[in-house]
Amino acid sequence: MTPSLAVVGLACRFPDADDAPELLDVVLAGRRAFRRIPPVRLDLDEYYRPDPTTSDATYSTRAGLIEGWQFDCAAFGIEPAAHAAADPALWLALETTARALAGAGLTGGSGLNRDRTAVIIGNTLGGDTSRANALRVRWPYVRRVITDALGRELPDTRARAVLRRAERQYLAPFAAIGPDTMAIGSSGTIAAAICSYFGFRGGSQAVDSSFSSSTQAIAAACTALTAGEIDAAIAGGVDISLDPLELISLAKAGVLATGEVRIYDEEPAGFLPAEGCGVLLLMRTADARAAGLPVYAEIIGWGASAVGHDEGAEVSSQLLAMQRAYQRAGVSPAEIQFFEGNGAGTSEDDDAELAALGVLRAGAQRPTVLGSVKANIGHAKAAAGAAGLIKTVLALSNGVLPPTTGVRRAHPMITEGDAKLTLPREPAEWPEGVRLAAVSTLNSIGANVHLVLRAEAAGRSRTDRALRLRLPSARSLDAHDPVVPRLHADASEPVPFLFHAPDRFVMAAALSHLASVARWFSDAELQDLACSLARDPSRQGQARVAIVAAGQEELSARAAEAAALLPGLTEGLLSAQPGIFASENADGRVGLLLSGADGAQADPDELQRAVTGCLETAAVAWERSPDWHGRVSWVKARSSR
Repeated sequence: MTPSLAVVGLACRFPDADDAPELLDVVLAGRRAFRRIPPVRLDLDEYYRPDPTTSDATYSTRAGLIEGWQFDCAAFGIEPAAHAAADPALWLALETTARALAGAGLTGGSGLNRDRTAVIIGNTLGGDTSRANALRVRWPYVRRVITDALGRELPDTRARAVLRRAERQYLAPFAAIGPDTMAIGSSGTIAAAICSYFGFRGGSQAVDSSFSSSTQAIAAACTALTAGEIDAAIAGGVDISLDPLELISLAKAGVLATGEVRIYDEEPAGFLPAEGCGVLLLMRTADARAAGLPVYAEIIGWGASAVGHDEGAEVSSQLLAMQRAYQRAGVSPAEIQFFEGNGAGTSEDDDAELAALGVLRAGAQRPTVLGSVKANIGHAKAAAGAAGLIKTVLALSNGVLPPTTGVRRAHPMITEGDAKLTLPREPAEWPEGVRLAAVSTLNSIGANVHLVLRAEAAGRSRTDRALRLRLPSARSLDAHDPVVPRLHADASEPVPFLFHAPDRFVMAAALSHLASVARWFSDAELQDLACSLARDPSRQGQARVAIVAAGQEELSARAAEAAALLPGLTEGLLSAQPGIFASENADGRVGLLLSGADGAQADPDELQRAVTGCLETAAVAWERSPDWHGRVSWVKARSSR
């Protein structure tokens, strides 16, 4: 049996999760971090077309994005010029590595043998900056095209003036090519720069295997540690690219979702791209325990494979990676209690993954949980595997089986197969005894990685900020009823937003502001707003408005309509139009009762899940209260993030 490898430190930054405990929070609460791509990241007016067949365009408008992150040059002693020259992915990986080391009690790498510490980082093509800089050297081609076009329309003198102006404008955003351009534009720079900063001399390596890059990096680190080549490894992945070439390519492959992300579903919807970074510090378990370092979980097996050309190659390839991992681990797949799957949300990928798991666990006696963090934060590409691994490590460490987000109706291979896979929508306590889990990644070019992890039952991890819930026992999971009531509604389901203010004029101002910012909220922030406004204080303001909306765009439109409706209100009467209810100085309570998705009146149990999306209530009521200013100002505060 292969010696186990300990995860002694970890750190990350992903959409809606600035650190690892927040990532676990996101998963346990079933949050979805998807939002409309803002113009500062990608101009959808230029690149979005709803028709999937349109060339050079994407049909999807949403992604999982990191918000508000800025690298602290002063804290790391980085000169502003150096910071501006390198791709932001480098600085995100450096910062995340520093946090992983500090979390292990090894701040700055102190306590590690720097000569035997390696850095292996998964990354693909750097990021937006390195790709955009290549446009500078394409100016001669652009100049020829413009010159030819101008020469047909303008006199030579005028054409040359226009060309000079075009050249200045074209080249202005791009740094001049210098002696360091090649180095700082390479994905290999990231691992090398981390080594240089911390003084690690055990080796640096960049891994680019597309969507499985970070888990390939983890597997490479495990192999080097087991062989005794190094004593510690910083391994993971980073990807913060949101490039038109990438998005359009994914759109042409037909793998992008247009609305909600559905995984392991009978009607998978595709995935949404995301960005982020995840880093883990690995050591041999015996060395970690001897040094008194925290051991969050152990990696006891890993396997990799590539797709061949035979029929059913994708399924057989995934099985090969899995079988290699379990052979190393010395455990049976039937003993695994949680699978962090790839969960791409496409028919081809989900079918292949579920088929492989069906063969792997054929005849299993006990149910196991299946899920994927992609349904919460999106597909972080080169960093996707690191996100799933960190989620799994913290779930093991904290003794919680994570819920599954992104399933409406479970895939037939789950409901009809004998692999005993479950898709619970609520977190549960991990069964007593040794905890076993696995993580899978695969990608479009057929590179598969499978990791097997173990943790001993112990006290709560110090990273635990999320387990303030009453968790049901894992024994309550029913493999024949894989979908239990969900904690959060989908963003596409109708949700009420309840506002009140001292008069219609203050209300109109608040709703006008909401109309301008609502379309930029993430799905999770939209639910946050609904939950905050759904509180039922003892008194409410004179002016009251209820908006029932499904999604950001509809909330924005109806907020604008409601603001326009307010000046014409008849005092004391309720005014209503589709999705909008408004009044000023109306007596009594106002209640909302939503119908089912098919237009028929829903039963109370269904309403409990659909009305607020996160607070289970069959009807929402509100009455006058003096705290109006806090409730309308929430919209402004939240949207300023």
